[in-house]
Amino acid sequence: MKVDQARGREVIESKGWKIGRIRDFIFDQEGWKITAIEVELTREIAEEFKLRKRLGKTCIPVGVDHIRAISGDHVVLGSSKGDLFNIFAPSQGQKIEN
Repeated sequence: MKVDQARGREVIESKGWKIGRIRDFIFDQEGWKITAIEVELTREIAEEFKLRKRLGKTCIPVGVDHIRAISGDHVVLGSSKGDLFNIFAPSQGQKIEN
């Protein structure tokens, strides 16, 4: 699969919630490999994470180690949205249950 073919695919967390779409890729130039996908969050998920920006899209990097499968037009993560939230919100002192 080419990178351009993966852009725009829906990203689904482990419990079936759509969290967003692939916007781009984070590439390690020294190791010549993709290390993360940049996920453009849905409005609802960004609001739930309290990450929503007033202007523009909210994007988060998700390490490739969180990807469980690529199926059709979907990328399925092995992590729940709660697990992902806890990666990006520790500075806010919040934790959500899965």
